[in-house]
Amino acid sequence: MVLDSTIWALGVNGVLSSFTSQGEKRPVSIGLKEPVTSIHRAGQQGFVAVCGQVVYWLSSRSNRAALLGKLPAKTAFLALDGQHRLWAATETGLLNVTTKQRFDPVASLNPYYKWDHQPSVALLDAADKLWIGFDRGEWGGNLHVFDTKQQTFVAVAFRDTLACLPLANSFCLVGAQLYVAGGVAGSSCITRFENLQAKHVFHSNYKENYRIISYGGTPRGEDIRAIAYSLAEQCLYYYSDQGIFRAKSATELAKAETWQLVCAPDVFSNHAFPSTGSEMGFTADNKLVLLVQSSAIGIWDGQVLRLIP
Repeated sequence: MVLDSTIWALGVNGVLSSFTSQGEKRPVSIGLKEPVTSIHRAGQQGFVAVCGQVVYWLSSRSNRAALLGKLPAKTAFLALDGQHRLWAATETGLLNVTTKQRFDPVASLNPYYKWDHQPSVALLDAADKLWIGFDRGEWGGNLHVFDTKQQTFVAVAFRDTLACLPLANSFCLVGAQLYVAGGVAGSSCITRFENLQAKHVFHSNYKENYRIISYGGTPRGEDIRAIAYSLAEQCLYYYSDQGIFRAKSATELAKAETWQLVCAPDVFSNHAFPSTGSEMGFTADNKLVLLVQSSAIGIWDGQVLRLIP
């Protein structure tokens, strides 16, 4: 997770680590006694750490923790909204942990896979709308949007059929626009949302924008795993099993040739290619940060990919 020019990482032992954008380790003395089970962005000045069912707010500058609340059993933390209310996923919908109100979605983009208490990705946008994505591979996925101010689920509208693939494993904000990436079985899609209206912008499958020829001469689409936006370059980035690619966000993104390969897969040593569904983001000094499958942190400075074990 990236905050300003600081990188925060959670080890398998539940211990938090912190690094500069150059990959130098920073001291961490937050004082949490319990192992941390997950961390979540909450603005630019701090983040949320979940220790089992207990939720803390951590200041990225002072390294101090403040108790926010406790999650009920069989729920998963999703967001801390602008009014400092905790939101969690239940087995059937959303829970306002602060008020104990429950909200279940009525409509679903995917009639066969409606909800799960462990979403793949969640993001709270500037309007305090909570975007919740699900990606279960060949089992399907879904996308829900919840207005935390009005406390109601809101519908999204698709302008074309390609974007109706409701798998979501990565979100990315570009001003008032939100990009969603998702894919299954060699077919990936990037969709742009503006005012809850969706527009398909890139699709990679066996028919179009494929970079791979499988055994037997059959084309296969890319496996796009995460997207991010560089404000300094005004470029969208995505990474897939074929490497890290970028394109100017203001250009036509539908064709594979628009996307420039900036980091090839062979730089990931020991087959440590990018991890499925992991967060990718930029530091304040425009370093791209991602997680690779060897549990290492990757820092791409535009020339060299540095791995921190």
